[in-house]
Amino acid sequence: MNPLLDLSDINRLTSYEFESVCRGFSSFARLEGRTGLTRVLTKYKIFVDINDISLVPHLVMDGFWETPVTQCLARLVRPGDTCIDVGAHLGYFSVLMSALAGGSGKTLAIEPNPRIASLLKRTSEINHPGFRVWEGALSNLSGRTEIHIPRLHTGDSSLLVRKEAGEEGFIREEVAVDTLDRLLPAFGLGQVDVMKIDAEGAEPLIFKGMPETLSANPDLKIVMEFSPGLYHDAREFSRILSERFDAYTIESGFRFVPFHITEFLESNEAGTHTDLLLLAKGAQMPDD
Repeated sequence: MNPLLDLSDINRLTSYEFESVCRGFSSFARLEGRTGLTRVLTKYKIFVDINDISLVPHLVMDGFWETPVTQCLARLVRPGDTCIDVGAHLGYFSVLMSALAGGSGKTLAIEPNPRIASLLKRTSEINHPGFRVWEGALSNLSGRTEIHIPRLHTGDSSLLVRKEAGEEGFIREEVAVDTLDRLLPAFGLGQVDVMKIDAEGAEPLIFKGMPETLSANPDLKIVMEFSPGLYHDAREFSRILSERFDAYTIESGFRFVPFHITEFLESNEAGTHTDLLLLAKGAQMPDD
């Protein structure tokens, strides 16, 4: 069993083969305090918060996360691409996109949780090619705001109070907030090729803050967690998405199934979430 010398090789593996090779090279070391270091995607190192139980156990024991989304991004991102990871958390997808885009590409990881963002910056520094990090929350306004962080599920940090956290409780942090339209020029980024958005219910606000980005990048490809049960006005946000994009569900085995948002909202599954690939109207599905 050999490591993935080039992450584009994910495209030639079945889901089972990809997961098996990642598990074969998974490794973990505990560092100071709550910090650990784990190996993902067979050769990349990520700093983790060992108290987290939303994502870290899977990264530590398996060395991968969300195989269908991983495979989708491996197909979308090309050398030289500019990528944005919104809700980057510990940086698994940031590392993936940065490696796929290569030294001629650029990746910006956006994470509002101060503790996690500090680990994310350390992760960027030890991987080549690295990626840049902005510590803050994307929305439709600029300034300061409060986020809510479940103590043991740091991957669920959100601008919204999603649910009662029971005995776990929330940590509240005041963080920077900005729009994508304002943030990209600050980082010297113009063209954007691929975005991954997982913002725990803040997606409609993020889209309100990126009209210029969408207009300037008509071929932008977006991988997004669609969670209508968390949205204030799911129908309005769905209308906005449907007018601009063709939507597909992301499934195992490089399967992309046309997704009809209105029908989903009317189904019994509307309270759940699904991972979507959003492509410009009429755009062809990317090849291997």
